Amino acid sequence: MEKEKILLIIYSLYLLISSLITLILYKHDKKIAVTNNGMRIKEKTLLEMVVFGGAIGGLIGTYAFHHKSDKIYFTITTFLSLFLQLIILCFMIFLCVRGEIL
Repeated sequence: MEKEKILLIIYSLYLLISSLITLILYKHDKKIAVTNNGMRIKEKTLLEMVVFGGAIGGLIGTYAFHHKSDKIYFTITTFLSLFLQLIILCFMIFLCVRGEIL
């Protein structure tokens, strides 16, 4: 398998796993917020997960669980991170199609 395809698969899996973890964290934090039962997940942790690969999971978690949807900085950070992650993914797909890698 070519290097480009391997890197694309690794990056895609990274985004998928990060997004799943982020979605689980959003759900868990929302459950704790509703029941007032236990320690909440820090906002910093949720934002870090969004920025470092979990933007899709953060976006789904925001709308599916109505979690952090009133915080404008969460919305802006999520959409900017999603945009950057998709740009990188599209660029990697482009390189795979062309058969080049940096």
